[in-house]
Amino acid sequence: MNKRGNLLESNLVFLIVATLFIVGMFLFVSNYKNGAALQEDFYAKEIAYLINAAEPGTEVKLDVTDAMRLAEKNDVADLTQIIQIDNENQEVIVSLTPGAGKAFPYFNNVVIYNQRIEYLSEDLETNYLEFEVR
Repeated sequence: MNKRGNLLESNLVFLIVATLFIVGMFLFVSNYKNGAALQEDFYAKEIAYLINAAEPGTEVKLDVTDAMRLAEKNDVADLTQIIQIDNENQEVIVSLTPGAGKAFPYFNNVVIYNQRIEYLSEDLETNYLEFEVR
């Protein structure tokens, strides 16, 4: 009876671990399926690169229309917060899906001011991220 109990316990543990793995893989693949993870990574790295290359006094204006459309498609509640620049930790955070996001550090010792997303049209035809480097 003891061998049968051990066999049942080991099979139960295996089933639980396999189920968690399959659910995790499903969530990972579904995030990449709609392109949100790739776009988050792209925008975070591109903005960090722009900050690293910028001199103090530079004003940056970046077209983020595609990111806005993807965030709206993924039902992100506050579209003005999909791209955040954290001056304290020196990182760019892009979140195009609810509850997820990609952070990428920048190394230039500058402070970012007046970060905003400018809506040129309400139907997400043209939108820009603007900020100043000081």
